[in-house]
Amino acid sequence: LHLHLHLPYTLKKTTTTTTTNKQTNMSNEDQVPPGSIIHIETVSAPTNIACVKYWGKASIPLNTPINSSVSVTLDQTDLRAVTTASACTAYTTDRLWLNGAEEENASTSKRFRACVDGVKRLACDRIDPTTGEVVVKKEDWDTM
Repeated sequence: LHLHLHLPYTLKKTTTTTTTNKQTNMSNEDQVPPGSIIHIETVSAPTNIACVKYWGKASIPLNTPINSSVSVTLDQTDLRAVTTASACTAYTTDRLWLNGAEEENASTSKRFRACVDGVKRLACDRIDPTTGEVVVKKEDWDTM
């Protein structure tokens, strides 16, 4: 899985695409053979600024905070975070780009692993919207 994060990001429009054989931002080890399918999704999230932060949990099992918090969420037309994830069976490692620069050894980071492994756990069958055919089965995401 390859993740591209852009923080903060100011754009008026987000584009979501799916492509075959996109060769950008890949080293020689990740060059995708002709005919390989790269699954790409792009999402955006509003920027949230904490004014009063919480200081811990009152109850870990209930996931309740010790104190209240106050935050402001900005409109996405003003400021937002954009994340693009791509998956392909030709990828040999999980990689991360932050603001256009690859983060070295990201695949061994505990936080990055938690994010990528969580995405893979939540993945479901990917269905071609035009044919209704399953193009990637849920269990196949672990191999990408």
